Amino acid sequence: MAENDAEPQHAQQRIEELEAEYVDLYDYAAVGYLTFSGDGLIMDINRTATRLLEVERKDVLGKSFSAFVKSRSLDAFSLHLLKVLGSEEKCMCELTLARKDRTLFDGMLESIPSRVNGHPAIRTVITDITERKRTEKEKDELILQLKEALSTIRTLKGLLPICACCKKIRTSEGDWEQVEVYVRDHSEAVFSHGYCPDCIKTLYPGSVDKKT
Repeated sequence: MAENDAEPQHAQQRIEELEAEYVDLYDYAAVGYLTFSGDGLIMDINRTATRLLEVERKDVLGKSFSAFVKSRSLDAFSLHLLKVLGSEEKCMCELTLARKDRTLFDGMLESIPSRVNGHPAIRTVITDITERKRTEKEKDELILQLKEALSTIRTLKGLLPICACCKKIRTSEGDWEQVEVYVRDHSEAVFSHGYCPDCIKTLYPGSVDKKT
């Protein structure tokens, strides 16, 4: 008889141990967990999420999560709730959130529909993606800078029609321009003018003889 009484007690003890293990796993997970009601009230929150928002659990249970959502992200949060409740799959959204001390961070919500006590609910994972967003912004800015730099680089290529006598170049409009004018207008090159030794001999033969 004593053995029969011990079995239910052992089973109950094991259930309590498993529940304690689940609570530890839930509370100290690497990401924040929240449970929302259908209208965005916080029904449950783990310790990781409370640390992320810098709040106490007792102070936020039953409160609207929208209190942590910046005004520019409120519509996105409302649409996220509606989308999750109308879906059977995981839904994601990015929001600008504010901690209790009003410092801002970028947050990612990953949510699935659920039910609590027979009522619609939403299970959500919240993560801080501020560093990722900063890296993405720096990458986008770098790409923009590279595009701007490339747009300022102009090169001459293709077949250029040039006069065999005067060396003028025919433009795409049919006009004839001096070589230096054409090159200046179609590249980043700038000309400086002087005389080569052969031209000096031709133009100033006496000057060359005196030097020699």
